[in-house]
Amino acid sequence: MKTAALEFIRRVLASPGCRPAVLWSSGKDSMALLHLVRQVQPQIPVILLREPYQPYRYAFAERIIAEWQLNEVHDLIPNASHVCTRNGVTSLIHSYRFGEHTLKLPVDLIELDGQPWVCGLDVLGRPKGVSQTPWNLLLSGARSADANMLLGHMPLAAHVIKQPNFPDAAFPLRDWSDADLWAYLENEQVPVQENRYERAVDGWRERADKRGNPDYLAGCVRCLEPGKDQTVSCPRYGTVNRVADTVARTDNPLPFYIQQN
Repeated sequence: MKTAALEFIRRVLASPGCRPAVLWSSGKDSMALLHLVRQVQPQIPVILLREPYQPYRYAFAERIIAEWQLNEVHDLIPNASHVCTRNGVTSLIHSYRFGEHTLKLPVDLIELDGQPWVCGLDVLGRPKGVSQTPWNLLLSGARSADANMLLGHMPLAAHVIKQPNFPDAAFPLRDWSDADLWAYLENEQVPVQENRYERAVDGWRERADKRGNPDYLAGCVRCLEPGKDQTVSCPRYGTVNRVADTVARTDNPLPFYIQQN
């Protein structure tokens, strides 16, 4: 798997006029991807999309930025945000503009006892803009084995996906299983976030406790959830009106590279 992934990375990075960047969240998949890509292009630009809340969630990412001397780490500003409810789960969807298209990414808020939390309305209303995006190739650690609390199983359409006026998207780990991924991380001694992952009898797994998981915000979306009751209990203000029908919503939270089932 390692050899095939490296050959694929070398091939796509060798394309004429290639201006690549790695989508990196510091999770297990993107850690494996960045470790592989840096063997081909050590100082490749990295895109780390952060929420301006709960900076402790990015402590591991900051550690890797320092230890690996990542000299070009970019954050982007969403150009739009929407609420989406699927299968009883309500999440926020940020859209990031690349050329004439957008990259949609979910922001999952979960209620955690004793944790600092953020209001879903604040996340929905965070400042918007259009970031400069000079890249024409985005490398992602997404795999066809992935699943998401909002989207469920997320099969990838191809190893490389092209859209007009949008960077090509490349997925070197597309066919990797969980076992393949953890074997690579262990064999190559790639750091993993130990308060997010734990070793079990049958191998590594994500901890049930999400307190150290940067994919989630400790927060509340009760007033954004559909429901019959006009009011909900708010951790900040007590009883508040449900506003699910008054905010921008979307029925299509899928990133362009996910196959519709």
